[in-house]
Amino acid sequence: MSLIKNLFKKRENNDKKTIENEKPMSATEVSRELELMGVTINAYNGGVKNMKMGGNAPSKQALEAYNLGTQLVSKEKYAQAIEMFKKAVELSPNFTDAHYNLAKNYERIRSFEQAKREYEIVLGLREFDADALNNLGVLYAMEGRLEKAKELFDKVLKYSPDDALAHRNLAAYFKEKGNMEMMNKYAHRAQELDKDIFNK
Repeated sequence: MSLIKNLFKKRENNDKKTIENEKPMSATEVSRELELMGVTINAYNGGVKNMKMGGNAPSKQALEAYNLGTQLVSKEKYAQAIEMFKKAVELSPNFTDAHYNLAKNYERIRSFEQAKREYEIVLGLREFDADALNNLGVLYAMEGRLEKAKELFDKVLKYSPDDALAHRNLAAYFKEKGNMEMMNKYAHRAQELDKDIFNK
């Protein structure tokens, strides 16, 4: 198995915990969860009309849905968390962190095309988000689109030269391309920055 697949397979396996038996929340369940947090369905439905963004600032209702999503993630209820993050971005379309968490959880349930779309939204709102760039690059690498992946990893290092994950990802890229000298260069730097980087 190639280094790219070895590196990225580990992350995929780590996410494969309880999602097979998890069911998405219905609209009624979403409303009930929001009401338990003190958000009535009327306030929720009115959130889009009434919110004042102030830059990328999310509405109160969007924040509440987002916070519930993060709680569900901590319980490994990824499909249900997705419903909360979706509600958050419906209420506040420029809520970058909600889009990012939506992408991460789409990855966890293997909805890679939806994850890519959400990472693209994040990068449209926050162009130099290193995590989104790295994660989107990994998804392209897993598809075999290595040059597109490298472009994203290079962009991370342009703005965050000490990003260990981008160095690791570039080491994997150069291994795949058969360039051992460059692989060693990036792998060495990745381990200088984070000694456990190849175990993540």
